[in-house]
Amino acid sequence: MKRAKKLAGLLLALVMVMSMTITAFAESEYSITVKNIKDSISIDGNKYYAYKLFDVTYNDDKSSFAYTIAKDFKDFQ
Repeated sequence: MKRAKKLAGLLLALVMVMSMTITAFAESEYSITVKNIKDSISIDGNKYYAYKLFDVTYNDDKSSFAYTIAKDFKDFQ
């Protein structure tokens, strides 16, 4: 059970990082391949979804940035 929670936490952190770095491609469909190196956890046949929660805005010289809630999640509470 602890391994499943750790794996879920790791996957969630990975999805959050990826959602912040590929904001320009948020409208396209992509796939993520996870290689299972442990026989005790099976992820085959499951679907996972990533959602863009934030938009990023850069200043003119791209030395700083700010995050705002993505338009699809403005009313989400």
